[in-house]
Parts: sequence; C-alpha cells; structure tokens
Amino acid sequence: MLYRKIPFLRLIIPLCSGIVTGLWIYPGTALLAVSLSIIPLLFCTSLFFNRYLTNVFYGAALGLSLWLAGLILYSLEKDRISPVPSGTAIIAGTLEEIPEEKENTWKMTVRLTGITSGDSLEPAGGSILIYHRKESRVPSFLPGDKFLIRCRPERIRNNGNPSEFDYSFYMERRGIRYLSFTDSTDIIAHKVPDRRKLKHSALIIRERILDIYRERGISEKRLAIVAAMTLGQKNLLDPDRKQQFIMAGVMHIMAVSGLHTVILSLFVFRMLFFMKGKLKTFRVIITLAILWVYAFVTGLTPSVLRATLMYSFLQAGKIIKRDV
Repeated sequence: MLYRKIPFLRLIIPLCSGIVTGLWIYPGTALLAVSLSIIPLLFCTSLFFNRYLTNVFYGAALGLSLWLAGLILYSLEKDRISPVPSGTAIIAGTLEEIPEEKENTWKMTVRLTGITSGDSLEPAGGSILIYHRKESRVPSFLPGDKFLIRCRPERIRNNGNPSEFDYSFYMERRGIRYLSFTDSTDIIAHKVPDRRKLKHSALIIRERILDIYRERGISEKRLAIVAAMTLGQKNLLDPDRKQQFIMAGVMHIMAVSGLHTVILSLFVFRMLFFMKGKLKTFRVIITLAILWVYAFVTGLTPSVLRATLMYSFLQAGKIIKRDV
C-alpha cells in the first residue's frame, strides 16, 4: 500500500487538511472543546479492542489531532497579522528584502515590529508594502535595516474585475495586509543593525553578486535572465519577458529550485571522481559545503533550502550506510 511506502503521508494529509480548513473555519471554543473531548476518548478506546480496531481508533485519534493542529497553526499565523488603524500612523519595522525598483517608486517589504497607539509604541506583527518615491535614498537601504516611518496604511484590495486573481488573499497568505506610499520626509529614523540575520546577509551577498555581473558588462536584458537562472532573482525580468517564458512553459527554469541544486550537486560530485575509498567522505563533505554556499548566495529561498537539506540527508545516509 501507498501508506507503507510513504509512512509520513498518513501524517501529512490530515495536517494539510487542517490548514486548508482554516481558510473557512476559525477554531472557536466549541470546536476546541469537542475535539479535545473526542481525541482522548479515541486514544483510550484503542486500548481495549483487538489489534485491528486498536489501529483504527488510534489512527482516527492521531489524524484528528493533526487536523486540529493544522487548523490552529493556520489560525495563529493569520492572527499574527496585526490590524493597523486608519489614518496617519507611525510604524516601526525591519526591511525584509532588497528594495525593488518600479517606474516611479521603490517597493519595500517592511516587517512590522510596532505601531503607535497614543503616545506609546505597541508590538505588532505582519508586514506592510511601502512604495517609496524614487527621489529618496532608498537604494542605500539593505535588508535588516530598522525604520520608524510615518505613513497612511491602506488595506490591499482587489480591483473588482470578474474572475480576477485574488491578489488580496495572495498577499495576506504572505503576511502582508496593508500598503502605503511614502517619501523621504516620512522616514523618521533609520538604523543600521550591528548584526543582521542570516537571511538578510544572504540577500545582501546576492545583490553584490548582481553588481559583479554588471561590472563585467552584462547588459540589462541579459542580466535579468542570468540573475534569474543563477540566483533566482526574477525582479529584473520585465512583465513581457516573464509572459513569454510562461507561455513557453520554461518559467520554472527561471526560478532557482531543486533542479538547479541537483545539477550543481551532480556536477561537483562527478568533478571529484578521483576521491574514492577513504576519501569518499571528504568528497561528500565538499559537495555539501558547496551546495550550502550556493543556497546562501541565492538568498536561502525555500525551494533551494528544501533540495539542499534533502540531498544532505541522502548523502549522510550513504556515509553511515543507511539508505534514506
């Protein structure tokens, strides 16, 4: 059976079902009370029946527990986005990504850490899109920088066209519910941290590699393709070029993913063909080290992290002679 070949499948399905259920249902007191009453009852019941029924009751209890866990996790993540009062507000936050250049503005994703409430700064969660006027110094801002910004947050809404993409829902799933337009006079304070998070440092290094590409004379159109294929930086691709790749069915090549990780790992592993016998362990270690460096310079994107982690487990299993 499929469950025997993929044992984690029976755990993943109820957990994912709970997350999906969270789109429509909020775990209120009644639902939690009923679930927390049924789950222990099923676990206890499984102790007093034969092997087959024990497995059925135990499986039902475990599945319900995971479903409830998925539902609660999604709800907690949704509640993490703090409501922002209407009108002018002063927000404190951290820049999460390299500012993206638009026609007249710089697009910045700022993770909220606080919102003014009266004379005090209350803790806040979630992120906000800031469209900053181009005449300012935004290009010198880097991920991890801390800000105090005066702005008028607006709720992200759809255009109201028939059968349109639900952009508001999409952004909320990314933890972003509001946007605002600012200029240089709205930046009350800007602080460069003494130490940046690993993810922020990775994004800065990726941007420096792009600068090296530019210094080597790679034109803007070619730079957009090279940056997308090697570093996963798709922001440089213009909409028309993106649409062409989508229509051709090769957009996945433009996004750094597990495919790139596998190609790199096989290339490095084959290049070290002379390291055999007792040196095979060092061959694996060198390959993994290069893979993790690559994951770092691509900005530690989830797809590359997943592939690198899976390959690390696979090779570690071979070293200790346990196939994964």
